[in-house]
Amino acid sequence: MEECKTCELAIYCYSESGTWVFRTKQEMEEKREAMHKCPHHEKVMESRSPGARSGAGSEG
Repeated sequence: MEECKTCELAIYCYSESGTWVFRTKQEMEEKREAMHKCPHHEKVMESRSPGARSGAGSEG
């Protein structure tokens, strides 16, 4: 998304959560809360899901 290019949270939205490193638990909670408040976050997560790329329901 175009809006994400200048967002400081984009690194979290476009990477796997298992790779995130935070200095404190408070920092982690603050980042997660900010992501959930973002109006674009849900669209980004949907576009990154495996079903969105390969076509949902294509299991055979």
